[in-house]
Amino acid sequence: MATANTETAAPTKGAKTAKPAANAKPATEKAEPKALATVKSGALSLDVGVKVLELFDKAQTDEAKAHALADAAKSGRYKGISMMTMAIVKAAKADETINLADAFQNGPKYNYLADQIRLAVGIFERVTTKNDKGKEREILQPSKEASKFITLSAKDMTIKKGADGKDVRELHDSGKRKESNRTNLMHLIKDSAQAAAAIVDNDLKAEIVDTKGGTLRLSGPKIKEHFGTDAVTLDEHKTEGMKEKPSFKEVRRIAAAAQNLEIGKSTNERAAKPAGTAAEAFASVVRSFIKAVNGVKTPTEDDVKLLNSAKSAIELKLKAAKTEKEE
Repeated sequence: MATANTETAAPTKGAKTAKPAANAKPATEKAEPKALATVKSGALSLDVGVKVLELFDKAQTDEAKAHALADAAKSGRYKGISMMTMAIVKAAKADETINLADAFQNGPKYNYLADQIRLAVGIFERVTTKNDKGKEREILQPSKEASKFITLSAKDMTIKKGADGKDVRELHDSGKRKESNRTNLMHLIKDSAQAAAAIVDNDLKAEIVDTKGGTLRLSGPKIKEHFGTDAVTLDEHKTEGMKEKPSFKEVRRIAAAAQNLEIGKSTNERAAKPAGTAAEAFASVVRSFIKAVNGVKTPTEDDVKLLNSAKSAIELKLKAAKTEKEE
């Protein structure tokens, strides 16, 4: 299989991602037959995906041990997102069908891009299978090497009968870690693709440096414009004279702005959102609130007080809206 060093990427002119019309919103597209992702051989970095999964898996194990290992876990994440970003930059420059603008979309276009990335970094592979009638078809599935980090097996769980007589899956620690790896990978691909879009669109020089265990150092006119310095190392350490904290999230904002979108500074949202109205901001807060409430499994006394306060405020607003409507 074709492999390549993903540690550096020289600026390449011309490889620009398509930009949607001004004020375009990343709307979810209507369901349509899913195309099977393909990438050209020159876009492949088949060793990267498994290496990244190894780093993230080790990071989780380290976090579970002791606070003293927290720096090692953070180092693994820095290096993991750096490696993934550089591999995506390489793939996008080698294969014009890889459209990084779709990293700011939802729906089939983004799903196809994510599949292309999984193929390019060796997490997915194309295999031929046969159905019950013997007809062959190609599918994508995790590679053998990646499966041990993300594919659940019988040893990762215990199947028990629930009160209703149905089977209930109870994950062991290994199974929980694999599910967490899959979730982390999903976020990692989107974050890295958006950061890669900034590098490709702005013809930035990018290299992995041995800081925080291995993070990106970027330079170019756009870096000077956005950060106020000729070059930045993405270690989240803002020095004197810098306009913004040098982070992967800040680099993603550069690419989002080119798509007439923004990525919130005060949230952990990974999907870009339209720069927006008060109504859109309110809707975002409400969605975050609902998600937070659903995440509280056993409310404490303080939680109950907060929930009751929120309930009272909501009931007053609903009552006011009803009165206004009747008038």
